[in-house]
Amino acid sequence: MSHPRFLLCVYFMLALFLFSSPALAEGTEGPVWHLEDAGLDFASHSVHYPRLVSTESGVNPERLEALNSLLQEQTGARGDTARLASVLSSPIPLVTTWEGEVYGELLSVHLHASGPVDSVEGVEDRTCVVDLSTGKPLDLADFFSDPALAQETMTTILEERILPSLSPHLMHADLLPLPETFTVDPYGITLWYPASRYMLLSGNSGSVRFFWSELVSSLSPESNPYLEQLGVRQQFTLGEDSREHLESAIAQGVFPPVPAALGDRLQDICQRFPPASDPDNIEGYRLFSLEGADFYDVYLLTDALHVNDYTESLVLGIRADRLMLYGLLTGSTTVEAWRDALGTPDATLDLSPEEAESFRLPPGTSDFYHFGSRILRLHADENGLLQSLILQ
Repeated sequence: MSHPRFLLCVYFMLALFLFSSPALAEGTEGPVWHLEDAGLDFASHSVHYPRLVSTESGVNPERLEALNSLLQEQTGARGDTARLASVLSSPIPLVTTWEGEVYGELLSVHLHASGPVDSVEGVEDRTCVVDLSTGKPLDLADFFSDPALAQETMTTILEERILPSLSPHLMHADLLPLPETFTVDPYGITLWYPASRYMLLSGNSGSVRFFWSELVSSLSPESNPYLEQLGVRQQFTLGEDSREHLESAIAQGVFPPVPAALGDRLQDICQRFPPASDPDNIEGYRLFSLEGADFYDVYLLTDALHVNDYTESLVLGIRADRLMLYGLLTGSTTVEAWRDALGTPDATLDLSPEEAESFRLPPGTSDFYHFGSRILRLHADENGLLQSLILQ
């Protein structure tokens, strides 16, 4: 839990050191930041958290200390470390893991805690989104030109698309109002819910991702400094550079927003993201749906050799029915637009309703692009709008 008096001191320290920094006062470029892992493992307990560091030797050490204090306070890392001594004898381990990035002067971090959290067994997801140039924690509103419209759009998506798709067996699925806990990346914004409001079948707390393309009416990527640092405009633009960016990603066997790659062991991924339902058998593959915001309308394709067993299965394909990737926007990009940007496809396949059903796709047209040994399949519905991206 945050302590107002402590945070007030941290903000005061930040203001003092930022305004006294010669580099910032002269208007020169700020330091280059990155995150490193900190923490410790003891017996079955594992408490890890991010620490902000800089490659610039001239960074004011007090400023860096103040930023890390704010980071530890917002992610709860300080409390987790202090709690470790009192839970050493607990049969349930205290475990914290984190993920995060620094985009220029924008920091976005998510920390997941499980076990004897805050004196009770449970799970917690905490976040920290900060403007490092000022030390100011950011709100959702800071990323939108029209915050009210953004909230209305997200609410509509939750009510009309997300909520109806959730399993009726969930213990908690209270997605409205929107939580204040969030993270950002070049592809979108992710909301993290407390387990008391949204709990998945695995017992983990739930999260929801919104792609920037779904919120475009409330954005100003060309004038918002945070969207500029994230590189959001590049994700909206389907142009000459799109093929080069796609080729780089596909060579690695990934769709960048999806935490999986071709050739990964499915069992390893399922340990982090448990299956949300039983796999579906489609033409030539099994289709796996996993828990978590990164896998909403995203599926992993594996072999169908062993019924009810995937311990030896590898990821043979990634299918995204909801994605924003270098200008390819599901639901809006047209066949003509992607052919203009990517060129003539290496092959095209028209799917009748019966054929489409065998792939669990809508009737329409698939274009196939070869990138070395990889194949990118773009499938449009009968209206010519992109519905699925499939990497094999």
